[in-house]
Amino acid sequence: MRVPEIFEDSTNALSKFKYNYRLSREASVLDKKYVEDKLIRPVTYNLTVGKEKWKLEIMSRAGWSNSTTLYLIFFGGQSLVLLLTGLTIVLFLMDERRVELKELANKDGLTKLYNRYGFDEMAEKMISKNPKEHCVAVLLDVDDFKLINDMYGHAYGDKVLISLAENMQKFFPSSALLCRNEGDEFCILLPNCTMEEMKESLIEFTKTPKTFSYKGQTYSFCISLGYAKYPNNAIERSLLMRCAM
Repeated sequence: MRVPEIFEDSTNALSKFKYNYRLSREASVLDKKYVEDKLIRPVTYNLTVGKEKWKLEIMSRAGWSNSTTLYLIFFGGQSLVLLLTGLTIVLFLMDERRVELKELANKDGLTKLYNRYGFDEMAEKMISKNPKEHCVAVLLDVDDFKLINDMYGHAYGDKVLISLAENMQKFFPSSALLCRNEGDEFCILLPNCTMEEMKESLIEFTKTPKTFSYKGQTYSFCISLGYAKYPNNAIERSLLMRCAM
């Protein structure tokens, strides 16, 4: 949500009650929909929202006929600024919370990587935005993960998944989309690269030591992976991931 939209109801009310106004940030008029008529001796209010400073200038379309009207406008304007500030902060916080909730909905609670829904959405955007750009899709899972769960318990199986997720985050570039698909299955989308460029790197990742701790002892685990190339193997995201199996 952009801040001008937050102010829109209040500025519409000013227009309805026959007041000209100018709402600006850092002395720049934000949008042509705001009144740009020259304001003569406007009443000015300054307010801060987050890290941004805003200025609201108000003037009666009939002009300032007497000092009483001016005082009424001044004190009424002060009340309006307080109301606008409070409303803006509330809406600003609500918008931040909405973004946080969307982020949580798209992330896996255990590993903090994208979940299947978030990955599909981001991968679709990435491919559709750059349809001619090569990329590599990777699917991987933990070898004998069921055995790990049976021998050490599900809590330590979770530690294996967290450890693998951390390895992925450290090894692959920040531009890579990393996802815990389900269970011990993970997927990766590597943008702007070819399989020839990534093959050695993927082999190296499978050989990188991966461990977890159990009762003071460190145990190793291994992974297996498959990959597919876009657009060589598939041009649709869902088909591309199936080709990587």
